[in-house]
Amino acid sequence: MVEQRLVAAIREQLFGPEAIAYITQRVNDGLRRLARMQQFEGSDRVRVEQELAHATQELGQIRDAIRAGLLSDLTREMLQETEARIRDLRARLDATSRARIQAFQVLPRMIERQLDDLQGGP
Repeated sequence: MVEQRLVAAIREQLFGPEAIAYITQRVNDGLRRLARMQQFEGSDRVRVEQELAHATQELGQIRDAIRAGLLSDLTREMLQETEARIRDLRARLDATSRARIQAFQVLPRMIERQLDDLQGGP
């Protein structure tokens, strides 16, 4: 009997209308922040992807020139610079992907904190 009352009280506290509204509001706030971040990243990501495509094409042209026998200090320098630029662009794309993944990983912890707040926890 006492256990049933305790379970009912906990259920009401965790899943009552106020708790659901609070959690929903917090989740929606987090999703709006994430959407703003992705919108900003989206335009930047497209630009970086375009730069990467151009750099990859340029790298192919440099390799073709080397295969044709045009190996010189200039072609070596161009090769090194282009390879470095490609590494940098790939790293930037990877960093934005990791940021999105981390944002979604934070969501469960955020919900847990909100539930703790509702329960008067730490």
